[in-house]
Amino acid sequence: MDTAALQERIVQLETELAAAQQQISQLQRDQTLLQGIVEYMPAVLIVKNREGRFILLNRSAIEMGRLNAEQVIGLAESDVMPPEIAEVLQERDRKVIATGEIGYYEDMVMLEGQVHYFNSVRFPIRDSSGEIYATGNVGVNITERKRLEQENTLFRSIVQRSPIAIANVNIDTVSINYVNAAYCQLIGYSEAELLGMPITTVFGETPEFIMAAFEQCLAEGLWQGEIRYRHKDGHLITTLLLATTLYDEQGKALGVTGFVQDLTELKQQAGQLRLFQRLVENAADGIVISDLAGKVTYANRAYQTMLGATESLVGRDGAELLAPDEHQRMAGWITQASSNDNFIEQVTYRRLDGAIFPAQCSGLVIRDEAGQPISFASINRDMSEQLRTEQERQQMQEQIIMAQEAALRELSTPLMPIAEGVVVMPIIGSIDTARAQQVMETLLEGIAEHDAQLAILDITGVKVVDTQVAGALIRAAQAARLLGADVVLSGISPEIAQTLVHIGVELREIVAKGSLQNAIAYALARQE
Repeated sequence: MDTAALQERIVQLETELAAAQQQISQLQRDQTLLQGIVEYMPAVLIVKNREGRFILLNRSAIEMGRLNAEQVIGLAESDVMPPEIAEVLQERDRKVIATGEIGYYEDMVMLEGQVHYFNSVRFPIRDSSGEIYATGNVGVNITERKRLEQENTLFRSIVQRSPIAIANVNIDTVSINYVNAAYCQLIGYSEAELLGMPITTVFGETPEFIMAAFEQCLAEGLWQGEIRYRHKDGHLITTLLLATTLYDEQGKALGVTGFVQDLTELKQQAGQLRLFQRLVENAADGIVISDLAGKVTYANRAYQTMLGATESLVGRDGAELLAPDEHQRMAGWITQASSNDNFIEQVTYRRLDGAIFPAQCSGLVIRDEAGQPISFASINRDMSEQLRTEQERQQMQEQIIMAQEAALRELSTPLMPIAEGVVVMPIIGSIDTARAQQVMETLLEGIAEHDAQLAILDITGVKVVDTQVAGALIRAAQAARLLGADVVLSGISPEIAQTLVHIGVELREIVAKGSLQNAIAYALARQE
């Protein structure tokens, strides 16, 4: 090669060398750029060889794992992760090597004892000959997003299952964009029917009222009040609505959320409560409620009047309102009521002026939902007037009975004068000791009153004569003779005659006649 050719070749080589150096410089700049991108990109970059050992970790991976790069290089995931997590990650790398395909995963890794989630892309890294000599993994930490998603799911589940009706309203369209199950049940629409529905449609108030309340909520952040909804079938539902405006971190309004409580049952209960309060307050009987310690917690007007109280009895010890003799019985009443839930007793109360009076007390124990006693109530009726009336009625009844007995005596043992000095007493029915005494008294009184010398005892109506009856007749005759009168016994039947003979009755002091007619004839003839 001559000098010219050699010179030309040198120039050519210098040109090629300059070009090569330029390429090397460009490659170095590109490498520096790529290294900077890899090193400082927020995503995690991890490169492992075919054996699964770390050969490269970028700054994000090192900082996130609180790792020492020099110590980690050459280790495997099984050296820094729990076995069950490491096995899953290594299996994914093996799949990339086996298939040569890119894999997309949601990885779960353990960092400083806490679980973290990553959206990762696993890809093969090839050499110049196309052989896979490593795997790369670029991951984005989605742990916070995952947490927010889980919280969102949790809160949605809570709201959806809440017994309180909840709805959200879009501020721009003033229409419903969310409802929970309780809201749908409250007004009878399905979720699909309610979404997008203007809020003025679901209320039973005028559109002007609804829009004014909505604007007030936007302006003040809150609106609360009693309001009516219109059910799908048309009937109105009284509710308590709490509407609040929701804001983002910058204070921009996102929507208006309403919390709705159905007041229908509460209204009914309140109405019933008012009714019973009026009934109790205006009851004729005294009603009192006390706590378990015996302190009065309620007393109606009748109870106040009954005890002579001009001021409220609330707070007074119930024992102070009883007569002293009742204090020992009080514990027994409470025990009885606690066992049977009620009792009825006559109780002696003491008025505030010291006077005592009887009352009928119907006591009962009031229990909570768990069945535990919480208070003691009683219904009391002043028995003073009733007892006085009963006493008067008893006295009157006794007087009537005495008058009836006197009348019966007169009717059962009548004594009639039939002539001067002659009286007759017909006896009907059975004769016992009391009636025998009555016969004697009436006979003797009649003899004395009419100055009779002859008395006729007619026993035609007496069916049975025994020793007792015979003895009574003989004693009556003897008593009559002491008053100077003789006794004629008439109306003796054959059966009675046999009985008198059988029991050995002697009638020597008594004249016997078979009939009342014969006895009267005998008496009249004797008087002549």
